[in-house]
Amino acid sequence: MAFATKYRIQSYNASTATTWTVSIQEDGFGGSVTDLDPGAVPIEIEYRTNRDTPDWIYAPSVANVTLVDTATGQLTDLFSAHDKTWKVVIDEGGTTQWTGFVQPDSYTYDLYRPNESLFAASDRLNHLDSVAYGPVGGGTYTGRATVMQVLARALQHTGLEIGFNTHCIWFPYLATNPLVQGTHDILYHCTINQEVYLDEDGNAIASMAVLEDVLERFSLQLFQSGGRWHVTQRRRSIPGPVFTITRFLYDKDGAKDSPTSETDG
Repeated sequence: MAFATKYRIQSYNASTATTWTVSIQEDGFGGSVTDLDPGAVPIEIEYRTNRDTPDWIYAPSVANVTLVDTATGQLTDLFSAHDKTWKVVIDEGGTTQWTGFVQPDSYTYDLYRPNESLFAASDRLNHLDSVAYGPVGGGTYTGRATVMQVLARALQHTGLEIGFNTHCIWFPYLATNPLVQGTHDILYHCTINQEVYLDEDGNAIASMAVLEDVLERFSLQLFQSGGRWHVTQRRRSIPGPVFTITRFLYDKDGAKDSPTSETDG
């Protein structure tokens, strides 16, 4: 699929002196961009964790976008297509912050604010319940793969094609393994036999079941932010009063990105 921007909504944030842009992209579009006016609250991103407790493991997100629709019905094409026809990319000052797909049944019209309309876009995490863990074209995965590759293969079915940002503290375990250094990301070096994700008939289980298994095994939490899937460790403890956190960056396939890491501390 090749997505290109058909509609664009821009809003200036005076408190941060940056412009937020909502690009509504259509699969296969090749025309010019139509600019739309933002509503009173142009963008609101909502996260719903899978559990209402601190030990949640993933947080699906929905972006609510409000616009002024002066010609009611001009966005009919957004809501008459299937749920992966329209991609929404939200950026701040030219840097991508969030990506998702329009939910065709989400359109609402505000009777109290003339011409204001709202639609929602989802990161499609919840869609993984209905898709088997396997290549997009069909088939199954076998053999060993890194934890990052397994995460990438499960999440590919969201269709977002975004990279990863991992920031985990593995210090309690590093001293017991001379092959793993403090500068290494275990998610990139540890491998999983993917045949454990086949049922007794040799069919792949749901991608969501695979995602949940990996996140639970490694005590991880996953959510989208800053244009990437963030993977962080739950209930981590930090050694000493001064510490450094290294964030490892990967592409949509779980391979090392460029740059390969960033450091806070």
